[in-house]
Amino acid sequence: MNELSIYLDTHRAEIERSLREAMRSFVTPADYSVVWKAYEKQVIQEFIAVIKGFQMDIKMDFVEGEEGSDKNRLADLLVQSRDEQVLISIKACRGNKKPANDLGTIRQYPEKKAHYSACYDIWVKYDDSKKPIQVQGIYFDRSYKFVGRMSVDYGGGVSYRKKDGNMRPKAWKMFDDGTSYWNTLAEFEAGIARSRSFRANSIVCEHLEDMTEADKKALLKKLNQHFGCA
Repeated sequence: MNELSIYLDTHRAEIERSLREAMRSFVTPADYSVVWKAYEKQVIQEFIAVIKGFQMDIKMDFVEGEEGSDKNRLADLLVQSRDEQVLISIKACRGNKKPANDLGTIRQYPEKKAHYSACYDIWVKYDDSKKPIQVQGIYFDRSYKFVGRMSVDYGGGVSYRKKDGNMRPKAWKMFDDGTSYWNTLAEFEAGIARSRSFRANSIVCEHLEDMTEADKKALLKKLNQHFGCA
């Protein structure tokens, strides 16, 4: 039974509000180029304190990732209960720019789904236009709720960077409005399927002219085999 993730979903707004209050007064002396490290470290500690403060009747262990060693590592914090492994990722981004953090690759998603019962993000929006750097907003929800969407001309699936398939976030306005392109996990996974197919097709088409005739014939042979053609 997924008691932990059910609890986090049920109390999502309260957790977000508590984190916002806790981080409001946090001032980091860090330089703008590494401010994400300071926010990551602090918000993890505040999240653990908030969850422990709920005094949930669920035994939990909190396992932190290597501090600030990789902005794109799989897990910043792992919350383990008897039945679940819940992934928590921390994202920090300037409020005066379009959020552009990597949200994991399209191809990586099945692996994450297989290993973790649920994935959540905590986003820190900050203003570094003057010193000290100030926290502007804190957002907590299921990870897929923060993923953007491609236009219909590009498949209408999850937003991604073509070169590596890294998913990209929605706009800040949707953060502030509490809206998402993907209201359910099923919608999100359908969006992943559309983008994975569109990206694969576009890459093949883009490089088709660069392929040798032998490679083109080999590709055609695979397609014929796939569709059961002679």
